Amino acid sequence: MKKFVLGSLLCFSVLFLSAQQSSGGLHKFKTYDGKDYLVFGIGPNYLFGDAGGSNMNLKLMFNDWDILYTRPSIMWGYKHEYNEFIANKLVFMYSLFSGNDDDSRHNRQFQFYANAIEASFQTEIYFYKGRYKRQDFDLYGYFGIAGLYYQTNWKFVNPVTGKLVTDAKGNPTPGRGIGTDSPTDFVPVGYTFNDQKQMFEYSAPTLALPFGLGARFPLNNKVYIGGEFGWRYPIGKNADFIDGFYTKWSRMNDAYCNFNFVITYKVAGGDNCYSKYGRTQIGRR
Repeated sequence: MKKFVLGSLLCFSVLFLSAQQSSGGLHKFKTYDGKDYLVFGIGPNYLFGDAGGSNMNLKLMFNDWDILYTRPSIMWGYKHEYNEFIANKLVFMYSLFSGNDDDSRHNRQFQFYANAIEASFQTEIYFYKGRYKRQDFDLYGYFGIAGLYYQTNWKFVNPVTGKLVTDAKGNPTPGRGIGTDSPTDFVPVGYTFNDQKQMFEYSAPTLALPFGLGARFPLNNKVYIGGEFGWRYPIGKNADFIDGFYTKWSRMNDAYCNFNFVITYKVAGGDNCYSKYGRTQIGRR
């Protein structure tokens, strides 16, 4: 997975430099009327899976969020802005996830960690162009479609001995049955056991629906800073196994959210994207 991330970054850089050095650069194809940007972001993310769960009896998903199990994500991409209201972007994101059942409403002694690489095509809609004193800012929403490939590792441990939970034959078990259910009823087909890690493993592709909100502020005519709060909702047969298992009470797939600090660098296009000084009110510009 790490080699894939590094390789995709290298390929992205090579393709971009080649385009810039070719005759006419990004304007060569004569389809350009807006602005082009490189986008980089980093920040925390959290998986809302079947592990954990707050002891508080509230039917709110964010009630299950545990700050101790947030993990980082990094994103990079390319964006074309057609006009001041709409843009498309191609985004790659690498994310880490972790979680367990400590201090939760469950008594499964479950632990997992996972990583995922995502490639998405997104549309941005700028719904507010504002100004505060001398500073312009943009508010936007985004949505799109993504391909997601994840790799997860998980285990069940005995709370007394700290060792892996085993079946009647002494073999590590990938899950724990509920009542008369088999322990394997709630784990993905095709998992393996890694003797070195002493954890079960599973990897699979799936689709996801990314959407969220963002804000950006120009520092000059080239560079923006901002932030994005996003949500990814996986869909498909592999969408509920990012944390390694699911339960019969699961009503949603393993979704995850993230907040990224974003730097946007303009590589081509007009120069009218920075603040116009002199006004002091708050409002649309």
